[in-house]
Amino acid sequence: MFPKVLKVVASVVVIGAGLAYLVGASLGDNLQYYKQVDEVEAHLAKWTGPRLKMGGKVVKGSIFNKPGTMQYQFTVARNGKSAVVHYTGVVPDTFKDGAIVVVSGKMTKAGWFDANEVIAKCPSKYQAAKNEGLTHPENIPMTGSGT
Repeated sequence: MFPKVLKVVASVVVIGAGLAYLVGASLGDNLQYYKQVDEVEAHLAKWTGPRLKMGGKVVKGSIFNKPGTMQYQFTVARNGKSAVVHYTGVVPDTFKDGAIVVVSGKMTKAGWFDANEVIAKCPSKYQAAKNEGLTHPENIPMTGSGT
């Protein structure tokens, strides 16, 4: 009886380890940390290299676009800390000075953030709609702190 239980336990352990390995291997490259720009800047050595999503606010007057290209450079800041972001691609309609953004990519050894995705929202636009009592397009009432 004991050897039969041992075989079942061993089988469960082997199958569980195999599944854990497969999940870890498939998610490994897709996992990203989410940090605010001030958190990244406070521990720059730790966050240089790994893939991450970094949040902050676009600094007024910091958006530059190389003419005739989709190459952008802008600065993201929070709590007195900032990082320069380099991005090539289409930017969202809500991307502008003062927009809250989340950029995905990597902090480089050169000290700037190499982004492969930019997600932006304009808080003043959504806050104004909420203040006027407007609802979500599917008639879901807006709630929360306005962020």
